[in-house]
Amino acid sequence: MQAIAIREEDDIEEEFDENGNYIYDESKQKAFDKKQKGKDKNKKSEDSDSNPLSGWSISDPITDRKSTFVAFAREVHSVEEAESWVDTLRTDRKIARAAHCMTAWRIKMDNGIQFQDCDDDGETAAGGRLLHLLTIMDAWNCMVLVARFFGGVHIGPDRFKHINSTAREAVVKGGFVEDKSASSNNSKKSKKKK
Repeated sequence: MQAIAIREEDDIEEEFDENGNYIYDESKQKAFDKKQKGKDKNKKSEDSDSNPLSGWSISDPITDRKSTFVAFAREVHSVEEAESWVDTLRTDRKIARAAHCMTAWRIKMDNGIQFQDCDDDGETAAGGRLLHLLTIMDAWNCMVLVARFFGGVHIGPDRFKHINSTAREAVVKGGFVEDKSASSNNSKKSKKKK
């Protein structure tokens, strides 16, 4: 069974399966790629025909008042690599239609140099909050991108709750940090009272 969310204002279809997982449709992606303007046809590589979502850990989507939030996390080892992966992910026709794609990354080089950066993409203060989340989680050599598909209703500060929860889920799914909530639940169960 497949669920499709349609934004009425521009007839954009966002496709998720019954578990809320993002569905990749290669034929629709190729049609979208042909419509892209300003792309240099000579620069296409073999990777451009493959799934731009491969290698990303993807959170379950959260929908609130017609806005949908989905997070993507991936391992990175340089700023150039992070920027390249953001560009690659944005070639997906669904991600390209997102109202905002907030990003943050933290990179620790072998020589001890550390890089961290974020981008709001028009969603005020969201990039900084993503970076703060990565800092609190002590996640290194990873990046996270949260796509918001705007439904026409402003949801105020609740958007940060959705951005953080999807980003946290993607980072934990990617194995960049230990899921402390699951381990603390297990430790509580294993303790015996005397």
